[in-house]
Amino acid sequence: MVVLKLFTTLPVVFLAWGKTLASTLSVKINSGSSSVRRTTERAKIFIPLLYLMLYLSLMGKKIILLGIIVGLILLFIWYIFLKPVSPLKSPLTNQLPTTQKNQPSETYKAYSDPSGFSFNYPDNLSISTREVAESTYADLVLSSKDVSGSINLKISDSKFKALDEWVKLNKEATLGEPKELKLGNIKAVQLTTADRLLLGAIDQGIFFNIEITRVEEAFWLKVYNKILSDFSFETPSESENPPSDTVSFEGEEVVE
Repeated sequence: MVVLKLFTTLPVVFLAWGKTLASTLSVKINSGSSSVRRTTERAKIFIPLLYLMLYLSLMGKKIILLGIIVGLILLFIWYIFLKPVSPLKSPLTNQLPTTQKNQPSETYKAYSDPSGFSFNYPDNLSISTREVAESTYADLVLSSKDVSGSINLKISDSKFKALDEWVKLNKEATLGEPKELKLGNIKAVQLTTADRLLLGAIDQGIFFNIEITRVEEAFWLKVYNKILSDFSFETPSESENPPSDTVSFEGEEVVE
């Protein structure tokens, strides 16, 4: 009679325990880890089976019920505690805003230098001028408060008779082949080194040199391409006292 009563009441006990476990874990389902949420779902799977056990006990299927109880206990232990749980992806992962990289502004300012050239540049950059030596006409640095790197533009008396001499001087440090470009309407050559991008041009004995540090390179290349496309020559300001005789750059419009 004791065994019979145990078979009759045991499913009820398991049913109550299963409901309590599912209810307790359900409270934590929104604040718990992914493994707790998975465990809650697994526990709920066994509730209909526990109802089945109760039904079989009432129908008198004691031997079958005993086998089901033992099997379910072992299966429950393995499924809840031993089976590896694959991590659930948090929905917050897809909701995190992507960090947008800094970009040069599409609103431009015009820079006009007294030595006789001008170009446009993004208005989120600043231009600073360095002190120039006797043989230098301009020495500018374009920089950003938000982006590392810079562009340096320097115009001075040329130490080279031809641009090829400058290319040969930098040959050992150059990566790849020199690239021919235009600065305004004069021939220019671009060289790439491990840490810099160089552009050189010679006109009327004047050397034009642009250097870009290869930091945040994509950002500065956009600025560089804008400078090249808009670069133009103009009449030098009369208020300037150039270090040597006034030079008229090729393609410069002289206003009489």
